Amino acid sequence: MRYEKKGHDFNNNPELFQTLLNEYEEIRVNLEKELTETGRSELYTDLTELIVKIADYIFREEDEVRKGLGDIMGGKVLELESERLKAEEQAVECASERAKAIWEDFLILTTVRFRQRLIQKFMWIKQNFWTIRIE
Repeated sequence: MRYEKKGHDFNNNPELFQTLLNEYEEIRVNLEKELTETGRSELYTDLTELIVKIADYIFREEDEVRKGLGDIMGGKVLELESERLKAEEQAVECASERAKAIWEDFLILTTVRFRQRLIQKFMWIKQNFWTIRIE
């Protein structure tokens, strides 16, 4: 907020703009470190979104500034360990269901082939019944 009155200066002064970006990067890094290490990733996400909204409002006339700050603050998406494990579990379940479906298809195919062979043998026996010697 302290840069609110300098909004137009960022376009003409790349060093000042870089100073702003560096400060926001430092804020993001500190928030990430503090909140993710303590298991509060959701709070990290909420705070970064709030910071981006405030910056968007303060620098509403400065597209480049908003884009630069948005890239820094919103550029990294964190995934909770529980979310990663849940996604992994879903992938395993999906693979397991697919493997089960493939196995069932295999059983059906082998059963069909077995039945076809039995029918062929039965038909051969039926056709050759009188020629088979019964001992």
